[in-house]
Amino acid sequence: MNAMRRSAALVACTAAAAAALTAGCADPAPQHPPARIGAAAHTFPAASPPDTAAAVPSAAASAASCPSGDTWQNKPRPVKNTPQAQALAMALDPHAYPGYAATYGSLLIDYPVGRVALCFTDPAAGHRMAREAKRAHPGIDLGRLDVYRCAYSERALVKVVDTMSGEATVAGFPLYTVGPATDASGIDITTTAEGARSAALHDDLSALSGGVPVHVTEGGRPELTSS
Repeated sequence: MNAMRRSAALVACTAAAAAALTAGCADPAPQHPPARIGAAAHTFPAASPPDTAAAVPSAAASAASCPSGDTWQNKPRPVKNTPQAQALAMALDPHAYPGYAATYGSLLIDYPVGRVALCFTDPAAGHRMAREAKRAHPGIDLGRLDVYRCAYSERALVKVVDTMSGEATVAGFPLYTVGPATDASGIDITTTAEGARSAALHDDLSALSGGVPVHVTEGGRPELTSS
């Protein structure tokens, strides 16, 4: 049951799962993320810069916030991931670069169409990982990559998910799905309509999360599939 909840809820795109994705994540019309997200994201030029210290952005450099579910999931999607974005996402598989686990947050394919959004708690680390990926996979186009800032690392959020998924119910309400938010800003949870309105559930989840923001919405019970 715990594994079912986690697998149903881990909705943040990761490069490791890119090959299995059949839908993109963006509106085909705009060529850049909506302006309301914030300041412009760090974007690689079409020709990758030399791999020198001067080419690495400062850790203090500003970056837009990682796109949220509101600006990503509800947009029209291409029938399948574009090959350019999928190739880039596969090369950016965070599991291939374990040294960045403390800062890697999320990866969105085809946001917008043909581009990849890479979210890090430290955008400068995201740029460094991208250049490592370029050395390992010279054929990828870093001109299609945008690096954003996120609040939490995927590793930190998964620890919270594991803690919550061990609870059959919280404040008397079932947790249908538990997983990192797509923008790595906290934890997304679905429960019953009554649970979504329950102040007691919100309070107990906040205590379990250790201060990590929790977003609770009404959702249906995931269907069990036979193996």
